[in-house]
Amino acid sequence: MMNNNFNDLRAAVVGIGGVGGYIAAMLCKHDKHITLAARGSRKESLSQNGISMKSEIHGSFTAYPEKVTETSDIGAQDIIFICVKGFSVEQVCNELKEQVAANTIIVPVMNGVDNAEKIRKAFPKNIVLDSLIYISAFANEDFSISQVGTIAPLYIGTTLDDERHNAAVHTVNAFLKEAGIDCQIPADIEAETWNKYILNCSQNVITAYYDCDTGHIRENPERTAQFETLMDEAWSVAKAKNINVTQADIDELMRKFRYVFPATSTTSLQRDFHDGKPTELEMFSGYIIKEADRLNVPVPLTKELYTQLLKKSN
Repeated sequence: MMNNNFNDLRAAVVGIGGVGGYIAAMLCKHDKHITLAARGSRKESLSQNGISMKSEIHGSFTAYPEKVTETSDIGAQDIIFICVKGFSVEQVCNELKEQVAANTIIVPVMNGVDNAEKIRKAFPKNIVLDSLIYISAFANEDFSISQVGTIAPLYIGTTLDDERHNAAVHTVNAFLKEAGIDCQIPADIEAETWNKYILNCSQNVITAYYDCDTGHIRENPERTAQFETLMDEAWSVAKAKNINVTQADIDELMRKFRYVFPATSTTSLQRDFHDGKPTELEMFSGYIIKEADRLNVPVPLTKELYTQLLKKSN
């Protein structure tokens, strides 16, 4: 296992969007040996100006990485955080093939529930951890990062219960905490990942469908009811897969939706549809529908909104 002297650790962040930008900014502010992977005008901006963040938790600041380069040239790293959109996983893994050392820990901080599994297949000899983050953050046109809301907890763990993976979880957890990130180790990372995924399958889809923020969903009883139905349908799939998501978990997600998440917060899916960019619709709705069909679980509203959003994307 790596040296736990955090001043000596080398970490890279691949994908400097909202989530990756937040992690990158915090790491660059507190740690010495941070590499950011970017290309084009984003790479040029980060190289010349550093990474700036306006955060409701941490305030406004600009921090500077040790190195900014393309993914295929990040060099040897102790930890690599992969924060790209789901449809870019295969490409990123290919670009990292020659960069991942035998002892590199890989941490995908992404939407979805099967990213760690995909990355393990690409790097079967490496430790690939499971993680998720509850955050409302986005990259601006000038490549600065905005984070809204008063919470941004990052959960990290492993579904592989062995000494190497468990030690890596605690190393990465301590490394992130040292950088001021609210990192936590849940008792059941699989269940926690599905909790977030169930929220994503409802909040991302409903805000994209109506092209509005969270507050406009909460203010409309019909849309709120649809949000709850989408949650119930995704939860039904989780239960059919024997994932330990409880009624208490669902109630807590609903509480956060009603009272915790900022009314002005948008979702990545809504922003991508609004801006005409490639989306993670297949990750949010397509995967649920495929699993529901395989397990004979009815998900009629998920299918209806998926179909309508597919039309919208064409």
